[in-house]
Amino acid sequence: MKVFFRFCVTLVSVLGLLFACSQSEVGNVSPGSIPTPESVIGFVPGTDYKMANWDQIYSYFKALDDASDRVLVVEHGETEQGRPMITALISSPANLANIENLKSIRQKLADPRLTSDSELPGLIENGKAVVLVSSSLHATELGATQASPVIAYHLATDNSDVVKQILENVVFVYFPAANPDGVQMTADHYMSQNPGPGVNVTSLPRIYSEYTGHDNNRDWYMLTQKESMIVGKQMYEEWHPEIVFDMHQKGQGARIFIPPFTDPLNPLINPLIVRQLEMLGGYMTTDLIAGGYPWVEDHAGFTMWWHGGMRTAPYFHNMVGILSEVASANLASPREPEGRSAPTPTINYPVPWQDDRVWRLSDIIEQDRIVVMSVLKAAARNKDMYMRNYYTMNKEAVEKGESEKPFAFVMPADQHDKGALVYFLETMLKQDTDFEIATEEFTAGGTSYPEGSIIAFLAQPARAHLLGMMDNQIYPADRRPYDITGWNLPLQMGVEYDKIDETFEVNTQPYTVAVPVAVNVRQDNAQTFYIGGNSIDHFKAVNKLFAKGYSLSMITESHTVNGIDLPPGSIVLEDQGTVAQDLADMSNELSITIVESNSADNSTKVPLSKPRIGLINNPNSMPVGWMRWTLEKHEFDFDLVDYDDFETGNLNERFDVLLYTISPQIPGGGGRGGQQQLTPEQIQTQQEALRKIRIETSDFVSRGGTVVAWSGAVTNVAQTLGLRISPAQFDRQEFSIPGSVLKINVDTSHPVTFGMQEETYIFFRNNTLLRADQGRILGRYPNSNPLVSGYLLGPGHIQSKPTIIHETLGNGKVVLIGFEPMFRAQPVGTFKLIFNSILYSGMPVVR
Repeated sequence: MKVFFRFCVTLVSVLGLLFACSQSEVGNVSPGSIPTPESVIGFVPGTDYKMANWDQIYSYFKALDDASDRVLVVEHGETEQGRPMITALISSPANLANIENLKSIRQKLADPRLTSDSELPGLIENGKAVVLVSSSLHATELGATQASPVIAYHLATDNSDVVKQILENVVFVYFPAANPDGVQMTADHYMSQNPGPGVNVTSLPRIYSEYTGHDNNRDWYMLTQKESMIVGKQMYEEWHPEIVFDMHQKGQGARIFIPPFTDPLNPLINPLIVRQLEMLGGYMTTDLIAGGYPWVEDHAGFTMWWHGGMRTAPYFHNMVGILSEVASANLASPREPEGRSAPTPTINYPVPWQDDRVWRLSDIIEQDRIVVMSVLKAAARNKDMYMRNYYTMNKEAVEKGESEKPFAFVMPADQHDKGALVYFLETMLKQDTDFEIATEEFTAGGTSYPEGSIIAFLAQPARAHLLGMMDNQIYPADRRPYDITGWNLPLQMGVEYDKIDETFEVNTQPYTVAVPVAVNVRQDNAQTFYIGGNSIDHFKAVNKLFAKGYSLSMITESHTVNGIDLPPGSIVLEDQGTVAQDLADMSNELSITIVESNSADNSTKVPLSKPRIGLINNPNSMPVGWMRWTLEKHEFDFDLVDYDDFETGNLNERFDVLLYTISPQIPGGGGRGGQQQLTPEQIQTQQEALRKIRIETSDFVSRGGTVVAWSGAVTNVAQTLGLRISPAQFDRQEFSIPGSVLKINVDTSHPVTFGMQEETYIFFRNNTLLRADQGRILGRYPNSNPLVSGYLLGPGHIQSKPTIIHETLGNGKVVLIGFEPMFRAQPVGTFKLIFNSILYSGMPVVR
C-alpha cells in the first residue's frame, strides 16, 4: 500500500492533478492486520511499573508505518544526542497520497497575499484541517509519549464513523515525542531501578535534554535546539496547522487542566483564537466526563501573555495553541491516595478530585487518548470553520499592517554589532517572518537609512509575531505576574532599530536567508591584520584563530587604521603563514570587520593567550546547560568543573577562568530524586565540601585566576572571597521583576565591557541587586525607572544600583554580574560580558 501512496504523490506532481485519489472513502481495516503496541513494545502501555523508551516507541511507529495505509512516518533529522525525530502523519490513504497538494493549500491559507477571497471556497472544499500534537516535551511528564502508540493504533484500526470523519477531514501531524533524548534517558533510568511495589524510584539525576531540561518549553521564539527547530519547521514552513496541542503533566489536585486559560490576555492575540480555545475546551471537558474522568479544571494558572512557550508562540501566528496538564503518578509507579480533602466545587472546577483511589499511568494514558480524540473530532466536524478562520486571521493581519501604525520596523545597515543583527534575523526567519533589504538609500520617519538596511513591513500574516518580538510589552499594572512579562528581542540582542509610524517608499528585495555582513579593507603587502571588536562574531573568529595556533593580541584603546575606526577589544595579528586566506574564509561565514595594514601601532597592544575555561557544573542545572550550548555555539573550548576538581585542588594548573552560573554541586547535595532528609554525617560531609570549595576558590583567585559569577551565584562567590559586596534584600511585595527588559549604563572602557554600548539593555528575572563597598562599577542602573519592556514593581529600589562589578584580589580578578547575561541564550547583547571576561583572564589586571 505504501507503494500506492508514493505512486499517487508522483502522479499528482507530474500531472498537476489537485485531488488525485481524493474521492475514495476510508475503508474498513481488519485490526488483526495492524500490529498492537504490545506486540512491538513488549507490554500494554500503561502497565504498572513499565515504561517504554524512545527506541521502543520509534520501533512501534515504524511497524505501524509498514502495516497501515493510514499512517506515514516522516523522519526530520536527529536530536541533540543523535536520535531520530519523527512525525506520524495520520489521515486517510487518499490524503496521505495527496500530501504535497494539501501542503500547497496550507500555504495559501497561511498567506492571503498568495490568493484571493474568491479562491477561498475551493481551498476549503479541497483542503484539510491540520492538527499538530506534541508529546512529552518534558520527558518526566511521560504519559503522552506512552499514550502515543495507543492513540495511533486506535486511529489506524478503528472503523467507527467518528474516526473515519477524522481521517477524511484532518491531517494529524503527530510527534510521539518532542524530546526523544529525554524519553530515552528517563525510561532507561526508571527501568534500571527494577521498579515494583515498595520500590521508591528516583527521577533522572540530570536535565532531561542535552542542554535545556525543562527550559525546552522556553525555546519557542529563539528555536535554538535541534528539536525546537524541527517542530518549528513543521509549524511555520511545512503544515501551518490551525491547532497546535502541547501535552504535559502536573502535580496533584485536579486530574487534568485544559483550556480555556486565564488573564492577562496579550492584546496582539486575535480574539478568534480565544473563542476557538473555549470551544475546544468544551469538547475536551465533555468527552472526559463521558469517559469517566470528570475531575477537570480550566481557567486557572496559565495565561495568554508570554510569547515563548510551545502552545503560546503559535497564537502570534494565528494558530490555536492548546495545553493539557494531566495529574502525574510516580512516573510509571502507581500513586496511592493521600486522603486530602477536596476543595469546594467551583465553576472552573465543578467536580473536585476526592483523592480516594489509586492513580496510575494507565489513567494518564486514557485521559490523553480522550483529549486528543476530542480535538481531532472537533477539527473534523468543524473543518470549514477552522480553515476559514485561519485564513481570515491571516488576512486581517495583512490589512492591519497596511492601515494601522506602526507600518514597519527598520534595522539600519550601519549597526554597532552587525553579528547581532544577523543572529536576530536568523532567529526570526525560522518563524515564517518576512523581511526586505533596501537596495538604495531611503528616508522613513524623517530618518535617512543606508542601502542594505533591513525592513520588516507589518503588512504580513506574522504581524502579531513581529510586534510581539520588536515592540515593548506593557504588562497590566493591576496584575501580579508569576513569569516573564517583557522580552523585546532586538533590544536583548543588541540590535538597533526604529519603529516607523508612517508609510514610505523604498526599493527592496526579499531577505530570505540570514547572511554574514563582513567588512574587508585590503592593503597590498599587508603585515598586520585587525578584527573589529564590536561584533559578537569576533569571539568566534578569535576561537577559530586560536584553534589554528595563531598568536593574537588585543588593542585596549581606539585606533584608526586605513580610515576604519577600531574600538578597544579589537584583535591584532601579525602576518603568519596563511592568515590572510583564513581571515578571508572567516569573512564568508562571520559578520566581522577585517582591516589590513602594512604597519602596526603597538602602544596599546597586549598579548592574548588561549583561555583555559572551567564551567562550574551541576548536572541538574538548566543555566549550566544553556551556558554549555552558548559556549559551544561560539566555539569556546571548556571543561566542566565538578566537586572532584575542588577536592583535587591546584585549579590554577588547569584553568585560567572559572564561570559560576550556579554554585557547585556538593556530595550528597541531592537534586531531582535525591535524598531530602540528610543524616548528621551527610550534613557534616556537605559542610566540609563547602569549606573545601571556598578554600580552593580563594586560592585560585589569589594565585592569578579569574572568577566570573552572575545571578544567583554572585552572593555565594562574594561570600566565599570575603568581598564587601552583598545582595540588597527586599520584600517581593515591594520589589519584583519576574522577567523584564531593563536599561543600564555601562563603562565601556574596561576589557570586561569592550564592544558594548554605553546604554545597554539587559534581561532581569528576580535576580540580584548588589550593594558594593569595593570594586570598580562597570554597569549601573540609571537614576530613573530602568524598565523598558515588561513589569517592575518598586523602581526606586533598583535605580542607581550597581549591577556589574570588577574587583582584584592579589593577582586575580573577579567579575560579578547581578542579572543573567546568558538567559536561555537570548540576550546576545550581554554575552560580551562573559566572553570578554574569558579573554581578560589572560591579560594584565586593569583596575
